[in-house]
Amino acid sequence: FAFVADKTRDVLLPRALARARLALAEALIADHQPALAAAPLDAAESWYRAAGDGFAWRLGPIAALRRAAQ
Repeated sequence: FAFVADKTRDVLLPRALARARLALAEALIADHQPALAAAPLDAAESWYRAAGDGFAWRLGPIAALRRAAQ
């Protein structure tokens, strides 16, 4: 159990950070500050790409946020 719990935490924390970065980017874009949204979007996209196919569905919304930021 401890091994599984430890590995789950290793995925959950970075995933939560990536989601928080997306939320920050969304808020910055909504607040008309798209230039500030680039860094959190880049970081979130990097994690989702590295996380594998299970998170590939997140790349579409990231692309939409990038379009909204332009």
